[in-house]
Amino acid sequence: MEQSNDQLIILGGGLTRIESDVIAQFSGSSKTPVTVYSSNNMAIVHFSSDYSVVDSGFKVTYKEVKSGFIPAENLIATDNVKTLYSPFHPIHLGTQDYTFIISAQNKLGPITLEVAELDLAKGSNIIVRDGNDVSDKVLTKMEGSEKGNGFVVNSGAYMHITLKSISGKHTGGFRFRYWQGCDYTMEASHGHILSPGFVASFYPNNVKCTVTVKIPDKKRVSIKTEAFKLLSPDTVKIISNGQSDILTGLTTELKVIENGEFVVEFESSFVGNAEGFDLAFSIDCQQLDMNLAETNIRWKEYSQMNVENAFQTTTLSCKSGASFVQNEHLDKTTITMKCDGTGKWNIRTSPRCEQILGGASDLLCWAGGHLLCLLSPIFSEMLSIFVLEWDYLVLS
Repeated sequence: MEQSNDQLIILGGGLTRIESDVIAQFSGSSKTPVTVYSSNNMAIVHFSSDYSVVDSGFKVTYKEVKSGFIPAENLIATDNVKTLYSPFHPIHLGTQDYTFIISAQNKLGPITLEVAELDLAKGSNIIVRDGNDVSDKVLTKMEGSEKGNGFVVNSGAYMHITLKSISGKHTGGFRFRYWQGCDYTMEASHGHILSPGFVASFYPNNVKCTVTVKIPDKKRVSIKTEAFKLLSPDTVKIISNGQSDILTGLTTELKVIENGEFVVEFESSFVGNAEGFDLAFSIDCQQLDMNLAETNIRWKEYSQMNVENAFQTTTLSCKSGASFVQNEHLDKTTITMKCDGTGKWNIRTSPRCEQILGGASDLLCWAGGHLLCLLSPIFSEMLSIFVLEWDYLVLS
């Protein structure tokens, strides 16, 4: 085919070209075979050419193929890590629904699912449920490439996974890793550590879970208790640098880890259970460029902890006779600053205040009896004014 002027386009996902998405597009010459997959049981092959050059053309062969994924009834979680791929991974099969049911070999569970890869087309989703039926409660829902927490832990012997794809576009699909038990290692700058089954179910009896968290670059990290309800004598421990702290309930106090690594141990007894816990963690925010002695800033609320700690909120204002100078903060009397749960500030610029001059004569600069300019202290720039002449000037 003539390069650019002649084209072979393969489409899928719809009954017409308008309804379909482009799967592959070819032009020019190539002797290397290329395999593409339609997103359902039909494909559209469209060829267009101009009248300038006559060439040998193209040859396309086609056949029915099976997705080749593991049947749902054969997914058994053991102590060894196994991998579950989306059909035709890494080329996702669109416009299809699939159900996967993972059962624990020990008949008790829990089961841990790690989201290693996720790339779903718009409109597609994956729903993970705590049980073996579509009516069981939802543990998490995944869309796009957002992995969420990266790990899903159920409360029992079954985990129900549904993949719904309603787009013909080819994406990477997913790659999951799964095993029985609730021990895993997370490498992330922020996230959540949840009790097995949270929020869908109470945590199971007689389990011991160990979650190791490693922070990139060993940055300082803060841990916040988002939810916490255990039945005695069940315990949650946070271990770091050889020290162990036992959490006893919901608290607003942050736990700060300086060395960028910690372990969370959860252990439940044979009798009774409860809703469980949600521990959020995040690296701290970048230190703000604020010298309180030089910025005329006054703290309205200030905790004993560093303001840059994740999850911290503080309110500040300018000292008497001063105002905020950045465009982001103009016309504000107070600013509420928060370091969120991802290590980012809710503001773009470090607040800074400058003194407001008291009267009109304060704005004048003059020399030799001539008024030369007016000064704008707020915007720190010279404003073009006029020239007057007088014998003397009184500054008040």
